[in-house]
Amino acid sequence: LQAEVSAAPSSPLVRFPPRGNLDAAMAAKHMDLLHVDQVLVRSDKAKQMLAASPAFELTGSSDPFRVFRLRHFSSRFVDIVRQPVRIEPKHGFLQQAFAWFRSDAMDRYWPLYSDEPLALPALPETAKIADLSLSRWRIAFNTDAVGTPHVIKMAYHPRWRLRTAGRVLPGGPGFMTVIPKESAVLLEYADTPLGRWGAWCSGVALLAVAGLWLSIRRRQSSAGGFPASVKPVERRFAPVIFTLAAVLACGALYVTSAETAYHQAWKAMKN
Repeated sequence: LQAEVSAAPSSPLVRFPPRGNLDAAMAAKHMDLLHVDQVLVRSDKAKQMLAASPAFELTGSSDPFRVFRLRHFSSRFVDIVRQPVRIEPKHGFLQQAFAWFRSDAMDRYWPLYSDEPLALPALPETAKIADLSLSRWRIAFNTDAVGTPHVIKMAYHPRWRLRTAGRVLPGGPGFMTVIPKESAVLLEYADTPLGRWGAWCSGVALLAVAGLWLSIRRRQSSAGGFPASVKPVERRFAPVIFTLAAVLACGALYVTSAETAYHQAWKAMKN
């Protein structure tokens, strides 16, 4: 999207040149899809393009910036999917979502990323959403289209849990897509089993370290210090602990390396 409204877009791939492609029509479609109705531009080329486009209107300026708004903004934060739905594999869905977002396929169908088959009913003609309630940790609404995909224009994350009957799947450009089995829908942001297990392990590890430290202190107090011929526990285990920490740190750096992300993103862009 930034490349469509900027003559010289920035890029997360710092060593690779960004590729700008000014396109007011595609920018308008993408902004409406992403639930964005205003854009701030600086370059003369972008200003001229948006000023000449019937899809945008100028709403403010402060040199060298201009603010443009979509004239026909129809996006809703929570909406019923009215396009034909196509089921695609969930594995690697981010690359599929990016490819769909860049192409004209976004006008033809809505992708749902699932490894299981889905039986979706026909969309009722009078289907609508009501009583939308939003907070930092909670999304609730009522719908007439039970069993039909509903898009929530927020990035999919497994910590968003559906507390009512139904399923939550990634869809479209990576948004949450809810398939409710009842008219009242409630999602809450909560811990995953893996997150709870990690927190439990961290707590146990802290207790173990504290217990080891107290044990060493008691031994030192009762024995008046370690004999010269016996190394303290800290010294005996220090090389092992250091090696283990170094291995874990290297593994974490490799997995979260920006260099790895650069190359993966660059390959995705070229494809």
